[in-house]
Amino acid sequence: MVLGKSLKPASAKVGYNTNTATWIHESFEYARAEVYKAPIGPGEGPFSIVPYSPYDTRAFRLAEKRVALAGARLAQVLNTELK
Repeated sequence: MVLGKSLKPASAKVGYNTNTATWIHESFEYARAEVYKAPIGPGEGPFSIVPYSPYDTRAFRLAEKRVALAGARLAQVLNTELK
């Protein structure tokens, strides 16, 4: 199975944003608010990672969305530069 075919398309509206500073800020905020939320897993401390923890699930779902968005943004950059 090709992973790219299973990704949901990114929103066309956000795909047109080619400001890399915005991309960095978005990724940081998503990671902070969606992935690295305590508790990440059982064990000592709030950030002990174990296989198949809620952290893994959150990180994977966010990664799928961000990869699709990166593809849409890359297409926009290439289309703009190759005109």
